[in-house]
Amino acid sequence: MHTSTILLFILQIAFTVSQVQIPRNQRTCGARRVRVIQNSNEFKWALDVAVREVNKNSKIFPSKLMYVPTHVALADMESCKNIDIYFFVLELAQTKCLLAEIQSRTKNCNIVAAPKEYEIICFIDKKTKGTNTNCMVAPMVKKLVNPYAK
Repeated sequence: MHTSTILLFILQIAFTVSQVQIPRNQRTCGARRVRVIQNSNEFKWALDVAVREVNKNSKIFPSKLMYVPTHVALADMESCKNIDIYFFVLELAQTKCLLAEIQSRTKNCNIVAAPKEYEIICFIDKKTKGTNTNCMVAPMVKKLVNPYAK
């Protein structure tokens, strides 16, 4: 098994998928940003940052598991490439304000929706051509230096 596969397996066990109730006054939907990561170390780093932010702002967030690591199977990344993913997430989120997987009505492609204060971070394993994808909903962190940014 590859190191990245083992890492993802550990992450999936360690962080159980969790549905979070959002207070009504915070139920404004539409994530501001979708980040696609192709480096397992960067995904681990992003996950650590998300956990730290959630724990730091526990008064704001109703749960310590405010991020939702979820296994999303993208059967075919090609079917997603022409979607404006930002608009797509916003459009779906207005009708179904869920921190959960949402099946596209037009494409064979699962996407995660989140409120405006959050971003969606997806790790796509290039070796599996997009079939092994992990997404999480994480709090937006504005002034943060990404050590993996190019």
